[in-house]
Amino acid sequence: MAAFAWALRSLRSRPGQGRTLKEMAEATQYSPSALSRVTDGRKLPDTDVVQKFVSAAGVTDTGPWVGLRYQAQACEQELRSQGPDGASAEFAAALISTCHAHGIATGELGTAQELAASWKVSQPEPVFAAEPQDAPRPELDQQGAPRPETERQRQEVLGRRPRRSVWLAVGLVAVVVATAGLVKLVGGAGSSCGHVTETLRIASSTDKSRVLGDLAHDFGTRSSHGQCVGIVVDSIDSGIAMQALARGWDKSDGPRPDVWSPASRIWLPIARQRAHGAALDHLPEEAGPSVVTSPLTIAMPEPMAKALGWPKKQIGWKNLASLAGQPHFWKDHGHPEWGTFKLGKTNPEYSTSGLNATIAAFYTKTGTSGELAPEDLQDADNRKRVQDIEKAAVHYGDTTLTFLANLRRADDGNQSTSYISAVTVEETAVIAYNKGYPCGSASKEHGCARQKPPKTKLVAFYPDDGTLYSDHPYIPLNGLRPAQQAVADDFRKYLAGDHAVSRFAGLGFRTDPAKATAQITRGNGALPDAAPPRLDTPSADVLDKLLVAWRQLRKPANVLILMDTSGSMDEGIDKKDRLPTERSKLDYVKAARGPSWTDSPTRTKWACGALPTATRSTSRWPPWEPRPRPAAPTGTTSTPASSTSNRRARPPSTTSSTRPSKNSAATTIPTPSTPSSS
Repeated sequence: MAAFAWALRSLRSRPGQGRTLKEMAEATQYSPSALSRVTDGRKLPDTDVVQKFVSAAGVTDTGPWVGLRYQAQACEQELRSQGPDGASAEFAAALISTCHAHGIATGELGTAQELAASWKVSQPEPVFAAEPQDAPRPELDQQGAPRPETERQRQEVLGRRPRRSVWLAVGLVAVVVATAGLVKLVGGAGSSCGHVTETLRIASSTDKSRVLGDLAHDFGTRSSHGQCVGIVVDSIDSGIAMQALARGWDKSDGPRPDVWSPASRIWLPIARQRAHGAALDHLPEEAGPSVVTSPLTIAMPEPMAKALGWPKKQIGWKNLASLAGQPHFWKDHGHPEWGTFKLGKTNPEYSTSGLNATIAAFYTKTGTSGELAPEDLQDADNRKRVQDIEKAAVHYGDTTLTFLANLRRADDGNQSTSYISAVTVEETAVIAYNKGYPCGSASKEHGCARQKPPKTKLVAFYPDDGTLYSDHPYIPLNGLRPAQQAVADDFRKYLAGDHAVSRFAGLGFRTDPAKATAQITRGNGALPDAAPPRLDTPSADVLDKLLVAWRQLRKPANVLILMDTSGSMDEGIDKKDRLPTERSKLDYVKAARGPSWTDSPTRTKWACGALPTATRSTSRWPPWEPRPRPAAPTGTTSTPASSTSNRRARPPSTTSSTRPSKNSAATTIPTPSTPSSS
């Protein structure tokens, strides 16, 4: 009961979402003193008050908390009867999982096993913490004397023997286990310490960075080799981190990591394939063990999935290519209101789900889970299937976070089935999205804060012709100092513990690919019994060639880039005069957009203005580009978006009378600070 009460009080006082007892009373129609008794741990509250309490605390789905209340009751009865420990273990696991699902840190409780074990031994007398600033006064009996306040006094009055529970002291839970050796301090490489003198920086994939950061906070500082080491977790997309590590990771990439934890170990061989010299020396040959894992799925809005036979029927990558190639698919299946079959994908250059989906698509030709060979990437039939999938992609997102955030905005407008038919994402993203995380992950990114669940859930198909897993390796990079290495190793052991595992499980991650965790349920859009074949990871050189093939096969777009090359672009960002060694605004544009500004039949650049006199004699075009061809003679018209040669733009009113086509886009590259004066 005390543990359940602690969870309720923690729910009420969550950072940024805290509610006073007065506010809770107004929302529930219970008095503040009655609500205070809900969280004092002396009596199990009724179901109705639990439901209203958690609802007033901001919880939309109160079912798990009501269920937790009944599990607490079963646990209490079991402890009194000295019966089997099934109820205690189930309640401990459910308590930690429910707390994690609502952003409540449970580091004080220990693991579920430790918590359940602590209830089976006698404990010191409890001292229940009063609710801050709004605790009720002691109750008085009929003679005006204070009613019994300590647990021992209450037990003596009621004729009961002491309850076995986790005890709350000064608002914290101290788990005291009598059995020797049952509980030990995690992080055995060193004790906690004060002032940080050394930092261990972890670059984590965005989908788990928040949980990893919370666990680093729980882990705290550690002393090692005469240093006090603190852990900092940075969120960075796996593909972007790969590119930065492959080129050596300079200051513009942000703080240099000591440990890398991408969403998949696939990224390490790609980085090593591209790296040279010192950058290659910094990368270990093998990835470390997995922290958690999650299979790639084909997710669909629930009404569409049920129209295809979900959950009994599964579809695979060959099916997806076939569906994508049928322009009247939904009409033929009785749902013309859903339009064409629209596929959403993430970019395999940056996103693990996008990379894994591209790999899986190339497996459609092989018909086996064996490793892809270079010739599979050039097979005409195989490329046609992959191209069909790419042609059906009407929405691209750099990462799962950006894509699902856009889908959630469509859902808010009741447009989920109009926006997308299918999207390739990990199982954990489906679960998190359905639990109200609009980006498919507990993330601190803008727009990713938890909301109420979506109106239309996503549900997961597990490809019956095989899939890949995002296995989230833990990779200490080469060259760590002794203190960093010791704490990196120690933190990895901590991440394998039950406390950390339960935190990840709260968002639908797996620790064993073959075993479902508590959140992997049909209600959350997942199938706990699904077991698709596991596809092998291609070799590094095949992976690199696969990305080249994807660029060739992806759906083309007509893009017109308007480039400001006027004199103001030769200035510095913060001041008009700059030293020759300092970057100009045009240099910053180049760095931000990358060096690949080459022309193609679907990409054209127009320059507006002129470079300053100092560079005019060299070129009127950005220095990293070939000199453009002369402009077309006066009177000649062409479609800018489909032009095959570079042009310097004249004023828009006289340049062309032809508008870009429907599938075209015009992109203006603006001056990074103030507008051009020309």
